[in-house]
Amino acid sequence: MVWKGTACPLSQGWQERFLSKTFAAAGIGSVAGAVLAMLERKPVIPHMAGTAASAAICLSVYGVLLEGVRILRCHDSPVNSVVAAGAASYILVSSHSGRHKAVPAALYCALGAGGVHFLNQTLHWDQALRWTLVRMDLLDDEAIRAELAQPPEIFRPVSAAELGWKKYLPIRKMTTEEHERHLGRKAKREENSMANLALARSGRQHQDEDRERKRD
Repeated sequence: MVWKGTACPLSQGWQERFLSKTFAAAGIGSVAGAVLAMLERKPVIPHMAGTAASAAICLSVYGVLLEGVRILRCHDSPVNSVVAAGAASYILVSSHSGRHKAVPAALYCALGAGGVHFLNQTLHWDQALRWTLVRMDLLDDEAIRAELAQPPEIFRPVSAAELGWKKYLPIRKMTTEEHERHLGRKAKREENSMANLALARSGRQHQDEDRERKRD
């Protein structure tokens, strides 16, 4: 669904992105709250509910600001996360602990969110996570299910963007660009080998002609 009142195409799917961030934060917060409650020997359910609610509130504020910045700029980049995380953390921390703690918290959160956004764009963590959740039947995505239902292709061109984090592995499938460079180097080696072979044959022929002249 496109955000009403804007012509920016990046607003498509803002509801799913907002809800996924909020629910993920609630889930992670509940697990962290349960672990901390057991370590501190506190009641698990109240502590888990409190941390889940706090995480969901923080990520919901961040999600709203992130989608707003994305629509205003109509561009998806780590700058959006830096601005949204800095503003969200400043609002939340200043309302709870005062402005003297809000500025450092805003700086830390802005740098962290921007770094995570950059790594996500580089390594495509979100795409790999969605595929994993669909395989585990924890997420319903018809497009990914349709791709998983197709028979695997043995030989298929792969770009560096599709490889994601796998491009840093020491042993992996070559990308289309790497394969083209490999074929170019192979053709050049074969051309040099043929030229060297022709040169060697020419030299051998000259030597045979010299021997024949000496015999005559």
